[in-house]
Amino acid sequence: MQVKEHRSRTVTKDRPYARATRRQEAKKRVLLVDDHPVIRLGLAEIINREPDMEVCGETEDPREMLEMIRGSKPDVVSVDLTLGEYDGIKLIETIRSLHPELAILVFSMHEDAIFEWKALQAGARAYVKKRDGSDKMVATIRDLFKRS
Repeated sequence: MQVKEHRSRTVTKDRPYARATRRQEAKKRVLLVDDHPVIRLGLAEIINREPDMEVCGETEDPREMLEMIRGSKPDVVSVDLTLGEYDGIKLIETIRSLHPELAILVFSMHEDAIFEWKALQAGARAYVKKRDGSDKMVATIRDLFKRS
């Protein structure tokens, strides 16, 4: 008896016809929320190079983010604290109330410990400063995968 390998097509913005097989381990999904397009683009490039994770969406708009969480089912949401007119702390509280199981990572330019404390109190599970770099970001995302 011959067994056919089942293949499905995964359509994403940067890989329109990427193939996945059932034998491959599913990649963990990350949603990026930042008001700077270059930050989102750079993070997406870094994360998508990792063998165990992929970006499932990115936006600067918190309202769109809530729709994307429902639609793309991320494992981790990376949120900036400064999103134009939106308050990142209130956004974390909203995410936590609507999706208590979802891991929230703050990726922020704010260096003061008070911002980290407020983010963690609001429901974030991790805080990475933008100056810490991409290695710290990827390691923190992996740590969140292990904890969830």
